[in-house]
Amino acid sequence: MATFLPVTPSKAVFRPSNPLVTYRAVGNVLEREISATTLNFNYQTAKLPPSIGRGNFRAKFEPKTGTVQGTAALRIFNINANPLVDYAPVAGTFTFIGQRVKP
Repeated sequence: MATFLPVTPSKAVFRPSNPLVTYRAVGNVLEREISATTLNFNYQTAKLPPSIGRGNFRAKFEPKTGTVQGTAALRIFNINANPLVDYAPVAGTFTFIGQRVKP
């Protein structure tokens, strides 16, 4: 469960209700858009060093058709980097689309 907290009449801030989840999203309510940044802290394995993954997501909702579509860009950082400030090349991108499921 997560909540949208109003920032201005046309903006909202999305915060997870679980304090251990590492993401934050800001949405433009009037434009039906949301952008989100996620962080994933990866443990060292036998084959890979520890790292931080950052995902940047943008999505737009279409209420008439009940669809959402957007893009995501994924980056991998050294475990000692600051993923909110430092640069890392894009490791992968994808687009997504979804349809509202009616009860």
